[in-house]
This record gives sequence, C-alpha cells and structure tokens, in this order.
Amino acid sequence: MRTTVVMDDIVLRQVKQYARSRSISLSRAMQELVQQGLDPGPPAPTAETGKLTPFRLPKGSPTVTSARVSGLEDVGTRHPSRRPVGHAG
Repeated sequence: MRTTVVMDDIVLRQVKQYARSRSISLSRAMQELVQQGLDPGPPAPTAETGKLTPFRLPKGSPTVTSARVSGLEDVGTRHPSRRPVGHAG
C-alpha cells in the first residue's frame, strides 16, 4: 500500500539513520518502527544500581555509544520547545 506521511524533520532524520544502520529501505524502516510502537512486547527487565538503571534494548537495536548519546543531547538543545520524555518543567 502506498501512502503519504507527514512528520517533523528530526523524526525523518532519525528514521533515515535507523534505515541506514540496518541497510534497509526507508519504507521497511517505517514499517518496523511503527510495528514496534504498536506492539512493543513485554517490558525489558531492569536492575537498579545506584543512580543508573540499566536496561536491555530490543533485539536489533543499534549500539548505544557515548558519541550517540552526545549527539542526541545536542539535538535536544537545538529544540528548546521539545522536552525529553519524563522532563519536568
């Protein structure tokens, strides 16, 4: 099925990055991400250690590196009207 989707530029960049990191088409990436959102499965087990809460990522998730985290932090500072999930204020 063919359709038109309207989304923020930042979301499109993230979907494109997801597709590139898995060597899949943009359409396939959208399908996977929407399916994950609709059926996320059981919550990942967590274990609290001090102030950090480690968690398991879904199978096939890209590796979380400090550079990736820094890049995401930079994106958040460029969009002051958008707050991270769970942000109080």
